[in-house]
Amino acid sequence: MKPDFIGRWVTPSDHTFHPSEEGTFNFFIENKKEVAKEIFSIDGRISDILGNATFQGVLERDKIKFTKRYSENAIMTSQAHQGEIIYIGQLVNGHFEGIYTCMFDETNADYNGKFFMYSNN
Repeated sequence: MKPDFIGRWVTPSDHTFHPSEEGTFNFFIENKKEVAKEIFSIDGRISDILGNATFQGVLERDKIKFTKRYSENAIMTSQAHQGEIIYIGQLVNGHFEGIYTCMFDETNADYNGKFFMYSNN
């Protein structure tokens, strides 16, 4: 199955985009439902160097927001983040760019980083 988007996250210490395997992720939309004109509720799965994750979010023509949570296996084997990771992006020159926030708990963030997502259609 081909991913809907291919993306890359960069850590807070490296806010520049370098083509490499580290931080690259495949974004698979498994359910997509229009909730308003051109606004879609989406969910599915993500795979990256740290393992597998699920996500839930909202996709608009020029915005995306989703929350990612790594699987228990990814957390145990690769030290993936244990809490929710919130991604918020805008469409820029044909691709999404934005920030992600790793949440320590429901109200406190561990750290932020940048991400980029390109349509794979």
